[in-house]
Amino acid sequence: MRFLKSFYFVVMVLGAFTVRAQDGDSIDLLESVMPPEVAIDSLTEILEAPATVSDSFFVFDSITAANVAPVANRAVPDSVLRRLRADDAFWYANADFTKKEEALKPQKESGLRRLFEQEWFRNLLWAIIIGGFITVLVLFLVKSNIRLFHRAPAAVAKTDESVFDENIFSIDYKSEISKAVQKENYRLAVRLYFLETLKHLTDTNHIQYKDDLTNSDYLFQLRNTAYHAPFKNLTRHFEYTWYGQFGITPAIYTAIESDFTAFKKKHGHLKKLIPYAVGAVALLVLIALAVNTPAAKKRKLDERVTLRQRDKIPYGTYVAQHLLSKTFSKAHVAYSNDAPYDWEDINSDTSGQAVFLICKTFNPERYELETITDFVKAGNYVFIITPGLGWGTERYLGLNTAQTYTFYEDSLKLTLQQPLAATASYLYPGKKWDSYFTLYDTATAVPLGRNDEDKINFVQLQSGDGRLFVHLAPLAFTNYFLLHKSNVRYFENVVSLLPPSVHRIVWNDYYVSQQQKQESEPNVLSVLWQHKPFRWGLMNT
Repeated sequence: MRFLKSFYFVVMVLGAFTVRAQDGDSIDLLESVMPPEVAIDSLTEILEAPATVSDSFFVFDSITAANVAPVANRAVPDSVLRRLRADDAFWYANADFTKKEEALKPQKESGLRRLFEQEWFRNLLWAIIIGGFITVLVLFLVKSNIRLFHRAPAAVAKTDESVFDENIFSIDYKSEISKAVQKENYRLAVRLYFLETLKHLTDTNHIQYKDDLTNSDYLFQLRNTAYHAPFKNLTRHFEYTWYGQFGITPAIYTAIESDFTAFKKKHGHLKKLIPYAVGAVALLVLIALAVNTPAAKKRKLDERVTLRQRDKIPYGTYVAQHLLSKTFSKAHVAYSNDAPYDWEDINSDTSGQAVFLICKTFNPERYELETITDFVKAGNYVFIITPGLGWGTERYLGLNTAQTYTFYEDSLKLTLQQPLAATASYLYPGKKWDSYFTLYDTATAVPLGRNDEDKINFVQLQSGDGRLFVHLAPLAFTNYFLLHKSNVRYFENVVSLLPPSVHRIVWNDYYVSQQQKQESEPNVLSVLWQHKPFRWGLMNT
């Protein structure tokens, strides 16, 4: 009995997975060997398996030279292309990128280079540069004696021994001190040394000089600095000699002079460092500019393939829908995310309408296919743009495609042919994601384009007064391809298949959104595990 329970449980789980596989796109498991590309006169050879009502194909009309879709030449205004390429979101339009095989090669990168690529380090570098620039500017203004940080110089009270108009910021101290020493007026020489010291301290913003401040005030301003003790000693020399009327011998003057000279030498060290500070700031600026130049900092290409109309990334389709609205100015161009049976912008009972369906794999339900072909038969136009058709879709449309297709290879090259256009090729350096037809009926399908291996990837089918186009290279409708050099001509030729009578056009990415939802859905086992009876059955087997 326990064995039967286990067997029943395993069958149930396998059955759930089987249902899941039937609902999804299983193109990789269908056929291990595909026949070479060939045009056939009868669809009975497409599949050897017996057809049932559910997988019988739709019968398209025979196509002759007389009923191939007429080409109405279309042109995208140059002004529209200029505006799009000027948008920074499309910076990649004509950029050159390293091929994938070259990008995979290991490249040596220095630690310093990696450090400069860090945003926090670049911000720190700019903070140092700005701070250094402000510091150098302040020092320059102070040293230049520009009156931004102190009041205009006040005149020092004259004395009998001062034969000049004292202004501590305009005195030629070297000359005046030399004159005083020659006259053996050592008291005046000491005074001049002291005034020169006040000037230096003011210029370097260590004190604020005012004519009504005393020496004690200046000492208070220098508290808690390295200049307080030596300046206090210099102040004592000045007050003893100038106010104390003490006689100064040459020997005493020499000792006092050495103290003033030593203070000046030590205090003037900052002045000597200013050129080095300026040079260091200039060097940092040059490094920052070099790091932030486009040559040093390349923008990275967003390589996600979304095919969504709202995306301006390389492999979105914003540009295609935008170009439709500019190319068909007299038609109503809209975007839709609705299923074929729920189209709001389309009237299924009228003609002269066009729908672009783009997706990663086109594998709709049978009733959706019937809705689409009925819409075509009413005199409308549908473009199915996808690299892969589901098995049921192939049988229904009477087309056979290569069940495996190239993906994430570099460079896509496409060619259009008569009757659509004279043979012309279009190339871009982006991803290659396409497929090709291996079987089609020459009586009902007209080839319009080929890939770089000269295999057909674009065909036209007809039903009633409408046409159905199947295109197996969706990246040809992405932003990157259309804005690259002159590839917009490819788009112009393709949409020239729509006649002037078309009055309503819809860009639809319903199947893109549906596939995204499926990709984000959990697998069957994880869903079953959420149910208590399933967990109980698994633990008891």
